[in-house]
Amino acid sequence: MSASRVLIVDDSLTIRRALEMILKPLGYELDFALDGAQALERATALRPDLILLDYVLPDMSATDVCSALAANPATAHTPIILV
Repeated sequence: MSASRVLIVDDSLTIRRALEMILKPLGYELDFALDGAQALERATALRPDLILLDYVLPDMSATDVCSALAANPATAHTPIILV
């Protein structure tokens, strides 16, 4: 069984590293995005099992990111947790 893939979307290096320190030892495969545009691109390409999404991003609101993910059949059913 392969490890669950988590996409961490946050513009803060501190938050990204903290989540990495928590999740990596538990065996999760981690990918990172720094803003909403990267999040949409990587979510579509990588098909993560979960997205941890910062509420405040430099280019888009989290609600806009969620709406775009919901509108895309490839990511419409991906669980999202707002951080």
